[in-house]
Amino acid sequence: TNTGQLVLTQNQPLSLGNQAVQPGAASTMYSSPSSGVYIYILDDALGQAPGRILPFTQGLSGVLQTLVGGPVPNFSTGAYPDAILTNSNGTFLYVANYGPSLITQPNSIFSAFTVNTTNGQLQTLSQGFYPVGGAGPIWMVEDPTNQYLYSVNYNSNNIPGTIIQATTGLRS
Repeated sequence: TNTGQLVLTQNQPLSLGNQAVQPGAASTMYSSPSSGVYIYILDDALGQAPGRILPFTQGLSGVLQTLVGGPVPNFSTGAYPDAILTNSNGTFLYVANYGPSLITQPNSIFSAFTVNTTNGQLQTLSQGFYPVGGAGPIWMVEDPTNQYLYSVNYNSNNIPGTIIQATTGLRS
């Protein structure tokens, strides 16, 4: 509401067909006023690699509506998606993948996607993944200048940064 009070708009599970879903982190992307709001929820596919991204738009009274095209597979070498982030202008989406397995490994990756700001659909970038620079990312943030993508890595206990090209979403 306009007062900031939270109001329950849906009190039942989202219908996603007959697929089992293990929801995780979520990210919201604001697009142009004519396009609305897109919400992306991670699904680690019950621990099966590579997981997927469930795209929604906000429907009437805040009820989530599945976007045309449905779930989007995570990048094939990603596993155990744990954090999700849309960049500040809503043109790219990044997923931090804990794996390829849950044990401590130095090869965790980011999956990278372009976002169609007209309809919210995702497409894997041509160079769709980047090494994180540590193991077990649990959170991501973009810096205020929109040049760097940082991850907080649980297993390696570090916070590495990656330079991102603002126009392509690719790692520099």
